[in-house]
Amino acid sequence: MASFEQAKIKDIKNILKKFIQVGKTQIITPYLVGYPGIGKSQTVAEFAKENDMQLIDLRLSQCLETDLIGIPRDDPSSDFCQWKPPVNIPWEHNPHFKNTRGILFLDELPQADEAVIKASFQLIYDHAIGQNQLNKNWYIVAAGNLGTEDGNDGLTMFPSALKDRLAIIHIDKGSCAASWFDYAKDRGFNKDIIAYLRTRPEKLYHEFSYKGEKIFITPRRWEKLCLLWEQNKEIPLMEFVGDIGQYLIYDLVPELVKYLKDNEVIKPEDIVYNFDKIEAKLLALKEQSEDMIVDLSMQLVQYWVDNTERLIVSHSTEDEKEPEFKEFVERFGKDSLKRKHKDVSQSIAEGQPLSIWILKNEDKKVRDNIIKFLKLLRDDQFHSFMKDLAKNGGFKVLDVINLRMGPENKEFFEYHLGLIPEADRPDPNLDVIVVRNQVRSKSPEIQKNIKEAMDKRDGRDYSWEELDKLAEEELKK
Repeated sequence: MASFEQAKIKDIKNILKKFIQVGKTQIITPYLVGYPGIGKSQTVAEFAKENDMQLIDLRLSQCLETDLIGIPRDDPSSDFCQWKPPVNIPWEHNPHFKNTRGILFLDELPQADEAVIKASFQLIYDHAIGQNQLNKNWYIVAAGNLGTEDGNDGLTMFPSALKDRLAIIHIDKGSCAASWFDYAKDRGFNKDIIAYLRTRPEKLYHEFSYKGEKIFITPRRWEKLCLLWEQNKEIPLMEFVGDIGQYLIYDLVPELVKYLKDNEVIKPEDIVYNFDKIEAKLLALKEQSEDMIVDLSMQLVQYWVDNTERLIVSHSTEDEKEPEFKEFVERFGKDSLKRKHKDVSQSIAEGQPLSIWILKNEDKKVRDNIIKFLKLLRDDQFHSFMKDLAKNGGFKVLDVINLRMGPENKEFFEYHLGLIPEADRPDPNLDVIVVRNQVRSKSPEIQKNIKEAMDKRDGRDYSWEELDKLAEEELKK
C-alpha cells in the first residue's frame, strides 16, 4: 500500500469531528489503523464523552455473526423467514435507544471471523443489516490492529469494496508516547515506572519473540501494571515487579528491576533540594555507570517541567514584601510581583505583565544545587540535557537557566552552550528586560487585538476603561 502521512494520536478527535457531525448524514466511516494498545479505543471513548454521545464498543474479534445480524425467528403465521435483531445495537425500532445519539465502535475489525467482517461490511456501507436500519443519530467508527504475528497490516484481508467505503487513518505509533505520558500523569500512575519509560520511550511499545510467537508489550499493559500495583501497595515496587511483572511486561522485567534498584536512593527532587546529602552517592553512581547520571538528568528535566510556577512581573509594587519573593525582587528590581493569572487578561493592563517561571520553593541554594549536578555531566551529556530542556521545557525552564543562574556561573554556561549546535541552543534573548520591552513596544497592537477578541467573545463593545477594570479584577483573584 502507498505510504501516506500518519496521523498523531492527539489529533484523532479533531479528525473524527470532520466525519461525525450530529444531525448530519455520515458520508463515510473512519477506520483507525494502528498498533494494539496505543489508545485507539480510549480516544474514541473520549470523543464520544466530550460530544455527549453514547458509545457501544463491539470487539468484533470476540463476536459471532449472530451478534450483528440476530437469529431466525419462527413465525407460523408467515411464509417468510424473519430475523430477531440483537438488543444491544441501536436500531431505529429499538426502544432502548429512542431519542439517543452515539457511536457504534467496530473495534478489531481485521481480527474478526470472515462472516463477521461480511456482516460489518453491510453495516458500514448501508448503516443497516437486512431490514434493520441504524438509528439516524448513531454513527460508526471502525478500528483495526497492526503488527499481529501473521504480518497483518490491518487492511490486506479486506475486499477492495470494503476498503473503498472506509476513510483509512493510519496512526503514528511514535506520537502516542507524549499523549500517554500526559494521561499517565493525570491518572497518578507510579512515578518510578513512568520515569523508567520516559528515559526509555521505545519500551512503551515493545515487541519480542518467545518460542516463535510475537509478544507485544503495549501502553495498555504498562497501565495494567501500574493499576495492579496500586492494589498491592503493601508490596515494595521492586519486589512486585520481580514477582508479577513477568506476566505483563515479560522480558523487560530484569531491566526495570535493575533501573528501580539503581534509582531507589536518588530522585530528581533530591538533586534540587538536598544535593549535599546525596553528592557522595551521585559520585559513586558516576563511577559505577554514567548511564545512571544521564537517566537522572532526563528525570531532572521532567521534574523541572512538572514543578514550575508562573510569576507575573508587573509595574505594581504592592506585594514586593512577600517573604518568598524577596530574593527574586532583589534580583530583578522593585517591580516584581507575585500574581495569579488568567490568559484572557494577561496583556490588557498597561505595562503588559510578563510571565516568569520559577521552581517551587526556588532560592539561590536550589539553583546552586542544579549547577553542581550539571557539572557532573560530560560535555555531550550536558548537550543532551540542554536539548531536552529546549524540547520539553521551552520558555518555562530556560527562563531559569538564562535569568537566574547568577553571574558566577556565566562562564560555565557560555562555555557549554558554545559547544551545542546553534539549532539546539536556548534562545539567547530570553532576558526579562529585553522581552518586556519588546512586548511593551507592541502594546497598542496587542491591546487592539485583545479588545477585538473580548468584544467578539462577549458580543459587545467594551470601552478601554471597562477592559482595564476587568483586567485588574482578574489579576487580583
